[in-house]
Amino acid sequence: METPSIAVVMERCAALGLEMKMEETTFFLGRESLLISKKRGMARWRKQLFAFMSRNATPPTAYFGLPPNRVVELGIQIHF
Repeated sequence: METPSIAVVMERCAALGLEMKMEETTFFLGRESLLISKKRGMARWRKQLFAFMSRNATPPTAYFGLPPNRVVELGIQIHF
């Protein structure tokens, strides 16, 4: 299982001539908020389990090793 690190990626890019500074770079992330609706198609307990697992997943800032003060998050609410 891989653990990606943006700092390592940026170092490798610098070795190829593409230099970026972590303190000057802004990262844009998308975030989804899952809201359970009464739509048919999936059992309610499965919707609840999926929403619970989604809320408890590792945040992208931690997963990719991004500095929290350099991240802009854009969000959407999804009714399912």
